[in-house]
Amino acid sequence: MKKLSKLTRLPFIPEMNQDSVLCTIIFLISFPLASLFLSLEKKNLFFLMLLAYYLISIYAPRLMIAKDLIFRNFIEFRGEITEFFPSEHSNYSTEIKINTQEKINQDLSQHFLMITPNEIRRTYFYQRLFSSQIHKFLLDDFVNQPIIFRSFQHSAFIFDLGLTVKAQSGHEIHFFYKQLEYRDQYNLNKILKYKDIHKVQHHFDFIKKVHHFKLKFRKGEVLIDCDKNKFIAINQILATSDIHFI
Repeated sequence: MKKLSKLTRLPFIPEMNQDSVLCTIIFLISFPLASLFLSLEKKNLFFLMLLAYYLISIYAPRLMIAKDLIFRNFIEFRGEITEFFPSEHSNYSTEIKINTQEKINQDLSQHFLMITPNEIRRTYFYQRLFSSQIHKFLLDDFVNQPIIFRSFQHSAFIFDLGLTVKAQSGHEIHFFYKQLEYRDQYNLNKILKYKDIHKVQHHFDFIKKVHHFKLKFRKGEVLIDCDKNKFIAINQILATSDIHFI
């Protein structure tokens, strides 16, 4: 298990999309009005009750992630997805079961909620209206594959995953939702955004049954060989950023 930076950028999280604007307006209006009509003692009590109600209304829908989110507790660990299920939570489409040899705080017997790219893209208003524009992200090809999970430290909540693939150079490349990451020959961490890809080349070797592909970025390129399952999974991840193989 590795702790991630508190500056780690998070995707859209459904719990943080709850409408708290009305509660904030009521809170800001009510206290000045109460100050005009109540005595000091009653005003203090009213203020504390109003503050308690405000905090409950804001954080009650977010109890699952509130602690980790407030203190920015994020971790990264390696493992596998063993099963996945339709989520019983209205804000999510998928729950997964994980197997890992690393020591983490979450209970591995429980289901983990997972943010997938189709849920991230649902933040756009027009995509809520036209569901056909949302890329359906399937997990069939990720089961029993080596995965890097990025999650909250105490909550069973996965906000990003990375598929591990060997590059032709021999180093590991990790395909996350929005970017790929690897360490170069100087052991420096490199991050390449999919939005910076300007050309994709793909060739299938029918004799060896291996997919060869090249991703050309604005700065550099990545050469990868992989089998069918990993190719399909990588294709899925890239498709969510409108990157397609030719």
